[in-house]
Amino acid sequence: MEKTSETENNKINYASEAKRLLNYVLDNIILVVIMSILCSILGAAIGSWVSVLNMPESFVYSFLFKLFSFTIGFTISGFIYYFYYFIFESKFQRTPAKFITKTKVLDMNGGKPTKSQIIIRTLIRFIPFEAWSGFGKGEKGWYGWHDRWSQTMVVNSSSESDKNV
Repeated sequence: MEKTSETENNKINYASEAKRLLNYVLDNIILVVIMSILCSILGAAIGSWVSVLNMPESFVYSFLFKLFSFTIGFTISGFIYYFYYFIFESKFQRTPAKFITKTKVLDMNGGKPTKSQIIIRTLIRFIPFEAWSGFGKGEKGWYGWHDRWSQTMVVNSSSESDKNV
């Protein structure tokens, strides 16, 4: 069931829990594809580099190489995750999943969120278990910490409202 409220004489049509969940699932699928492609390229580059250096195959070397690869992969994944949300939500107010579900991010006044709101919204997603905060809707259409703490909301988009924002 979709929730609506009045904000500055405009009716706000909050995105449903089902759409929010679909956004989460689709964005994560897209992120996994992006990260898989980039990590495959990086892995091939590192493998070529190792073969050129002709390093010995020892347990210590193998362990350190795997640790290094994991650390680099984890760090790169974090950057990709951050920039994916930051770039799409600051430029378009939407991630690719939000384009598919016809939803967008607004500030609590119904306008375009500021860059600082998007930065906060994106960083909060790194908090462990933050995704679980999205179950159940609070006041003002908030679903998760990234909405509440950044003072933003996700609403159903219409071509008419897109012209105003």
